[in-house]
Amino acid sequence: MLFRSDRIAVVDDIAARRLVDLGCPSRHVVEAGSPAFDALFEIDRQKMLALRESYCERDHARLVVFACEPATPPQTGADFKRRFGFCEEDVVAMLGAAAADCAARLSRKIRVVFKLHPIQVAHGMRPTAASHDERYLTFSHFDGDRLQIVAAADVVVGMRSMLLYEAALIGRPVISVQPQRIESCDLTDSRAGIEVVGSEAALRRALYEALIEPQAAGEMPGTLRNAAHEYAQRFAERLELV
Repeated sequence: MLFRSDRIAVVDDIAARRLVDLGCPSRHVVEAGSPAFDALFEIDRQKMLALRESYCERDHARLVVFACEPATPPQTGADFKRRFGFCEEDVVAMLGAAAADCAARLSRKIRVVFKLHPIQVAHGMRPTAASHDERYLTFSHFDGDRLQIVAAADVVVGMRSMLLYEAALIGRPVISVQPQRIESCDLTDSRAGIEVVGSEAALRRALYEALIEPQAAGEMPGTLRNAAHEYAQRFAERLELV
């Protein structure tokens, strides 16, 4: 394969603009997508629906998935907060309060599932949140297939995780919580399907709106709502490798 030094592949138009802003000639930048996103077409619908059924109790409960994004040891949540203005501990507390409020307003059980980050699995770390009444609100952890669990969710919540972007690509409602943030985030800002909120009040509103009339789960796997198809082929064609 011939190495083409005059081509710089980027995932999307936002990444392309950032390179041009930094002085890279636009003629060298190729918006190619990412072959990694082809995995989004391979979500097993039946397995996903079975996973949803196990959490949603025959649709009596709503499923909220939190995409964890911990500080990387030896850094702490305080280090993360100094850099970004917020940390996972802050956002988990906000989500717990917002979910309790939604459960009361909807008179329906809400199950919050923390999709553990590989860092948390490796270091035995677990986010914690307490429920005052488990008849209406429960918290649990999940370290299985990330795409299966977000596809099963009624809404996906997080901070700046790549998993939020993937969830939006397959059409799940996504809320990015970034209170008192210090800097913008290209991964979440102005992205189709992702609502960025900066306060607990805004989170409560967004969560309630997502859960009062949730989108049907299971419709989007295999059909990306917010992205082009066949990323791998597109990647190769744009770089003139095929």
